[in-house]
Amino acid sequence: MIRLFEQHHIRQVQELDGMWEFRMEGFEGEYQLPVPGCWEQHPDFLAHRGRGEYRKKIYVKNAGNLRLEFKGVSHTADVSFDGKAIVSHYNAFTPFSAVIADVEKGEHELRVAVDNTFGEHSALHIPNDYYTYGGITRPAAVEYIPDTYIKISVLRRSLHAAAGALKQKYSYAM
Repeated sequence: MIRLFEQHHIRQVQELDGMWEFRMEGFEGEYQLPVPGCWEQHPDFLAHRGRGEYRKKIYVKNAGNLRLEFKGVSHTADVSFDGKAIVSHYNAFTPFSAVIADVEKGEHELRVAVDNTFGEHSALHIPNDYYTYGGITRPAAVEYIPDTYIKISVLRRSLHAAAGALKQKYSYAM
């Protein structure tokens, strides 16, 4: 989702929404497809199952650590940064992320290989009564993070009626 305002004051975020270069395995040429989106929205790929690759150049303003965050890729994803494999993910509807340490300032290439096929390699090994779209179907972003950062922060509250007390528990992971 493209924001018209700064969303985070401590962690700088660069949205990756917009047009990405795209190649579909078994097809000639390169296409421009929007992210988030599915490749079935392009007339050449209606109801197509297969493997495609998204590519985007990103510019890193300052050397440091990056956290790539994907809110959903359908159905499997293999992410690489400057030709180096970073993370693989299975399951279209769950977010995933990866940290890349010591990234130099300048232009870099992000690639996401996506596969929406049925097969023994997936839980969707037989055709079923719903359609699994292909593509980077939810937003993606790059976060600039320091060497030490909080990965997740959780606040849990519970009310114990018998004791009439509110208990709070805070936890975090680094």
